[in-house]
Amino acid sequence: MKELIKFVNESEMKIKKIKEEEMKLKNEELNIIIPDKTKNILNINVHGKSKINQIVNGNKIILNNKIHVHDNSSLEIQIKSIENDFVILYDEITLGKNSELKYVFKSKTKGKIFHFVGVSHKENARSNVSIRSNIHGSFVSLGKLIFTEEASNSKGELEQLVITNENSEATLLPILLVKNKNAKAHHRAKKIIIRDEDLFYLNSKGLDKKSIEKLIEKFVMG
Repeated sequence: MKELIKFVNESEMKIKKIKEEEMKLKNEELNIIIPDKTKNILNINVHGKSKINQIVNGNKIILNNKIHVHDNSSLEIQIKSIENDFVILYDEITLGKNSELKYVFKSKTKGKIFHFVGVSHKENARSNVSIRSNIHGSFVSLGKLIFTEEASNSKGELEQLVITNENSEATLLPILLVKNKNAKAHHRAKKIIIRDEDLFYLNSKGLDKKSIEKLIEKFVMG
């Protein structure tokens, strides 16, 4: 993928040094903080009703989450990427039969972020994927929902929203791959550019720069 290759070539990181770890969740909540210079592959198996809270707060990070949500199970995953300089996040998620996923990614950064999330569905699986970012740097968001021939009666929703300025770069790439006629998929992708004239107008209404930034951050980060 050319967007990812561009990011990797511009860094000094060596992908061959990535570590791999195994995790199991069963009806529990997992809190993870990702520090500077992390290069990890996390293989996570989810059973029952579980939740993952992941905070990415550092520089030169490559993180690949490989998550399998087993049959009749559900997962809520919340990822926050805060003030990072250079980050690659690559999330691969498979959903078993009658499983559910709620995936929320939120970011605020002045650096470079490449974010991919791909969700593969089986029969009667449900997914809701939300990606929200406040970018003052460079951001590529690739969201992919996959419905195989075995994904009868499955449903998925993908939302990508980025707020940025005229000096930043943001690319939104939504992909829906539907191979089962009984599966349903929806996506919304929107990029909002805050221009200098917009800031001038808001200033005239009594909002200073800090107040505007706080409003945007609250809207994106919650």
